Amino acid sequence: MKHLSPQGHRPLSGLCLLAMLAVLATTACGGPPRKALADAQAALTDASNAAECAPEQYAAARKMLERARAASAAEEYDEAKELALSAKRLADKAEMSAQANLSKCKERQRLADMEPEEPEEEPQPLMEPAFTDGWTLTTIYFGFNSTTLPEPEREKLSKNAQWINDNPDVQVTISGHCDDRGSTEYNLALGEQRAASVRKFLSTLGVESQRLAIISYGEEVPVDTSGSAGSYARNRRAEFRVD
Repeated sequence: MKHLSPQGHRPLSGLCLLAMLAVLATTACGGPPRKALADAQAALTDASNAAECAPEQYAAARKMLERARAASAAEEYDEAKELALSAKRLADKAEMSAQANLSKCKERQRLADMEPEEPEEEPQPLMEPAFTDGWTLTTIYFGFNSTTLPEPEREKLSKNAQWINDNPDVQVTISGHCDDRGSTEYNLALGEQRAASVRKFLSTLGVESQRLAIISYGEEVPVDTSGSAGSYARNRRAEFRVD
């Protein structure tokens, strides 16, 4: 006849005791943070606009979720949970940022679909640039839907910077322009970014930024209205006015 414990129960076998301890240990550590990981993944899935309209924030959220999964696989459950919560927060912020800029983002995507497969012809100015005591402040041209300064335009800007630096008393206004293939709002923003890109580059060449004002005219002041590829190229520009 087996003896009962003082409480009236049979004693636990060694294997049963070990199994219970293992369960208790797992419970104490919390186990894999499945819900936190699932919530983070759902937030990324729901951030449908962020992948295109807030790509850097979206990529940061994905990377954080990958770290969370790696920590969970390594049984570092507390760290995995914190990383998963951070991933969800990043995904939510990415989607909020994308929604705030959704109209501009969609317009950018629409224009990207219109980008020509063949390079457009080299733009030839139709308007006289600003002349100052025999020196020309050369007009700068941009690629389709771009604010990046091509290398030939950087060389032109180096010459412009030389004249501006040699005449420290003058103020210069840089005007940004676009072709007419975007919306009015989008082109005004794009023109401002182009003018700002020129000002930033001139600043790297020693021109004091407070001497450089910027303004955007968007598509409102074209130099060529023929509608050809060449006219589009001529209208995507930054011009200079000496004040």
